[in-house]
Amino acid sequence: MEKLFDALHCPEEWRVGFARLYLMGKADLCWATVRSKQQEFGLGWSKFKKLLKNDFYLVSLQKAKEDEFVHLQ
Repeated sequence: MEKLFDALHCPEEWRVGFARLYLMGKADLCWATVRSKQQEFGLGWSKFKKLLKNDFYLVSLQKAKEDEFVHLQ
């Protein structure tokens, strides 16, 4: 999504709205509970990404990606 938004020069304030269209399964259910808090807490793109990463990004996959990144440098 980040690459797509960058390529389209998508404004920061539109990103959560567009990204949520692609949520499925558990992520979509999570969004249903967070949605009401979006306006209350000003859930921006950075907070949205952090929420999804913390809840849905497997620790083992995250570690593998970190290792891959370190080896590329």
